[in-house]
Parts: sequence; C-alpha cells; structure tokens
Amino acid sequence: MIECSGRGLCTNGKCVCQAGYEGASCERISCPLDTSLGYCSGAGQCMSTAEQGLARTQNGVSAPVVYGSDLAAIETWDAHKIMSCKCDGNMFQKYELAARKGFTCSEHLCVTGDNPTIEVQADGTSSQSYEIQTVQCAATGGSFTLSFRGETTIPLSYDFFVNGNSYLFEGVTATVTFGSNAFVTSSDQSTKIFNGDIVTLSNTGLTDIREFTVTAISTITITVSDYIGMPSGSGYSLRKTIRSVETALEALSTIRNVSITSFAASDGITSANAPCSASPGNYMHITFFEDFGDLPPLTATVESAGPSLTIIEATAGSKENLECSGRGKCDRTTGLCSCFSGATSSNGFGLIGTRGDCGYSNPHPLFEGE
Repeated sequence: MIECSGRGLCTNGKCVCQAGYEGASCERISCPLDTSLGYCSGAGQCMSTAEQGLARTQNGVSAPVVYGSDLAAIETWDAHKIMSCKCDGNMFQKYELAARKGFTCSEHLCVTGDNPTIEVQADGTSSQSYEIQTVQCAATGGSFTLSFRGETTIPLSYDFFVNGNSYLFEGVTATVTFGSNAFVTSSDQSTKIFNGDIVTLSNTGLTDIREFTVTAISTITITVSDYIGMPSGSGYSLRKTIRSVETALEALSTIRNVSITSFAASDGITSANAPCSASPGNYMHITFFEDFGDLPPLTATVESAGPSLTIIEATAGSKENLECSGRGKCDRTTGLCSCFSGATSSNGFGLIGTRGDCGYSNPHPLFEGE
C-alpha cells in the first residue's frame, strides 16, 4: 500500500491529489476537467466504468452490461477506479441539436443520413431498402402500446385508425348558420364524433377552412366552442382530426417518418381498416422512411386484455446512416456539415431539404455558393 496511492501528497492527514486523480486516497482517475466549463466540458456525465456498463446502448436501445459487481475480482479491478465521460445527446432523437463525442465531450456530432450515390445501380434503380417491420395483431377488444428505442406510444385500441391525421366523413354535409355555435349534419354522426374532438368545416372551393372543438353532440346537431363565422349555407364538408397508429409512432422523438398499411391477410393484398381483427388477425406493414440502416425491432405491450401481438422484421434496412451522409465534413465546433461539391442538405428522401445531412445530389454544383 502506498500513501495517497502514489498520486498525491499527504497534508495534515489528508491527501492532496495530483491533477487527474481523485478520492480520499487519490485512488481514482478522474474525468477530464475544463477550468471554464467543468467536468466533461459541461456536456456529459462523469461515470465509473461500472456505471458506463449499466448505461450502455446498442443501436439506440438499452443494452446494459454488469461490470465489477465482485469488488474482489482482479479482472475488473478498474470498475470503480477509472472515471470517464458519457457525453450528452442522442443522435437517434429526431430533434437532437447538441450531441457530443470525444474523451472530453468537447466535440459536436453532426446529422447522419443516407448516401444516395452508393445505392444507384447501372439501370438507375436503388439497390438499398428501407426498414419494414410487420405487426400482427389478433384481437376483438383491448389496447396495446408500441415502443421504439426507449420511447412508447399512447395506448392504441384494437380498432384504432391505422394511418392519417384526419378523417373525412364521406357523403356527409354540414349546414352552417353564421354566428351560431352549432351546425347540423346531413346524417347522425353521434357515434363517430365526441366531446373534445377537433372538427374541420370546409366550403366547396376549399377557400374557407376552419377548425372547431366539439362541446356537445345530439344526433345531427353538433355544438362547438366558438361561434361560426362562415357564411350560412349547406354543402360544407366535415373532417375530424384523428390520432392513428402512424401519428402515434411519429409522435415519438425516436421516429422521424413512417408509413403504415394494414392487411387482413399476410399476403399483403387484402386491405384492412384497423390494426387488429379476430384470429389470425391483421398485419400492419410499417415502413421507416427517414431512420436509416438495420433498425432495432418495435416492441409491443398489452395495455388492456385482448390483443395478441407478433412483430417481425420483414425487410432489414440497408441504407447508410453516415455522418453528413458520407458526403461532407463535420465541423466539430458547431455540429454542422460542410458538404462536398455536388452535395447539399436533403429532406431524408434524397430530395433537397433542411435535414442538414448532405444527402441531396445538387444538379447545379457550380451555383452552390450563390
């Protein structure tokens, strides 16, 4: 045993540790310290090796490793002796703007994306695929949730809408009286519209479109929270804002954009309008359009008795998920991509957009700087 572990001086019975060491006996290597920003550049958490193992993730999914549980084990002597930085940020979050990397967490990460030039074959078609996962749900009641990379949806009933964010009442018209806080529908919609729903009235030319919150409904009369300032008349179309499996998934911070179709059979031909049906159930095909690479599976949890769910990976995603789409250089001081000639920011689909990933092939590179 060495006084102050050989990494400090004993002064008045206490160890004064050398820079880079800490603990009562200077027994631990400390996290890097910035005199202005603090430990880990003020952009990370200081953890022991054991704590880093428990905080481990793979492909955005928690994958903890127990390290150093036996304090007497020689093989894991460093579990509580070496401190290091777990940098802030999660690049699997769609709104992440300040993710860091590096030993001191002083370096910024840049947006990732697909490199469209790699996948183009000689005939101009793509050789790469988006991730597609299939959720089979057999149920005539109950609800469930779907989770992805640590985020979980709202409860989804067995007969939830599959996709879209609004529902058009086809064949139904509304009659409006200017200045009234109610309108009349051409048929009874009291089983489809409820208090608190957001409904939209539109004139035939779609030049006047307004939203209202429903406060009461009685057969064909729907009362709303505001007085209606639209011209009196009939023939207004009626929509209802809905939540669907698609919008519920896209509400997660870990999913950018999905498209969902539901089928009554595994052949992917017979369409269905709900996530679930009686055994063997419906099949929801979920395509991930802006989260690239081979993705981790969705997981399902039954919220109320009924649904039986199975999730499989129908198509493994094979598009790249490269920093700056592999077509630019990341400025580690700002986290912004500087795109190479011929490349600029995309929308995640290979077209020009604001993603900031250099994933768009600019057909006019000579004019990039103008």
